[in-house]
Amino acid sequence: MAGLIVFFWTYRMGAGLAAVFFGLVAGIFVLWLFRVALASIQRPDIRLAVVLAFCLPASIAGYSATAGLAQLGNPSPVWQAILGVIGAAMVGTASFARLAPEARQGNGTFLYRHD
Repeated sequence: MAGLIVFFWTYRMGAGLAAVFFGLVAGIFVLWLFRVALASIQRPDIRLAVVLAFCLPASIAGYSATAGLAQLGNPSPVWQAILGVIGAAMVGTASFARLAPEARQGNGTFLYRHD
């Protein structure tokens, strides 16, 4: 999300194709910042808040993408919304599972590491 926001902002400011570079740099920086924050935070409630701060935009993007694709083949707005919610749930769950790799390794759980 941060990369897209920076991309669109710099593109509208007249950066041209350099906007792609600025968007990539912003996205990489936010991902690095997230990884540093997640590695250094020990309190479970704050770790959960950080992960949810990244899973929520992923869920919104999943809803938008699924609902947009559903508009191509399904004329019913109700089914478009239902499929959008299913897509949001799947993308949100996948991003949450991706951000919680420690739970599978046996050295602690996602919210609390046994260091």
